[in-house]
Amino acid sequence: MASSSTHRYFALLAVAALGVLASCVVSPQPLPPSIDVSKLTIDPTSGTIRIHGNARAVTGGATLSALPATGTGAAAQAAVAADGTFDAVVAPDPANVYRLEASLNGLLSEPVDISVPNGFNGFKAGPAAPVTPPYASCLRVQPSPVAVAGDVHVGATAPIAIELENGCTQDLAVDDAHLRDGGVGFGLDTAAPLTIPMGQTHAVSLHFTPGATSSVEDLLVVHFTGTDPGFVLVTVRGTGIP
Repeated sequence: MASSSTHRYFALLAVAALGVLASCVVSPQPLPPSIDVSKLTIDPTSGTIRIHGNARAVTGGATLSALPATGTGAAAQAAVAADGTFDAVVAPDPANVYRLEASLNGLLSEPVDISVPNGFNGFKAGPAAPVTPPYASCLRVQPSPVAVAGDVHVGATAPIAIELENGCTQDLAVDDAHLRDGGVGFGLDTAAPLTIPMGQTHAVSLHFTPGATSSVEDLLVVHFTGTDPGFVLVTVRGTGIP
């Protein structure tokens, strides 16, 4: 029969093995916050746009940013309650397009674009309407909805290219391309107007030259005309490092 010291020896081995296994377990990585457009309602009143998040609209504890995408108004910031509700009041956008992002613990959601629902006589309160970009079935935008410059040393420059691939049965016309803010280190190198011939790809070229050690973003706004007019929006992000 095994001695008590032998039992203690194997017991210690078992405890040690459990400790090794526990140390090998990878802690789950935090996920970026999310936005559920189907749980958003909008009320255009008194010259402003009130965006309301119903329960579970956004990850609880996040901060929501609502940006008039094609205008010059400032982004609205709203704290999201634990149950995912929030209220954000933002200035009207000329094209009725609003880009929403959520941030939580240094992580950013994928941007989503919404508009105010149309009524019989102008806009009305109701569920948010997802925005469909122009020529959605045949225009490929890469990368989208976010292009990342990555970490760039302060004073250095990194290029960014947004490829617009025309898979449509017609040439596509762009009458305007600009950076919405244009003052945080990003610059646009491609001038509009321009035409993307059928079956060809045209790159909209940008650059990022950080002036400080911080993470920043801007919004590339590209306006298409023709049979399906509208805006292509790409958020550009970069971080200045020493």
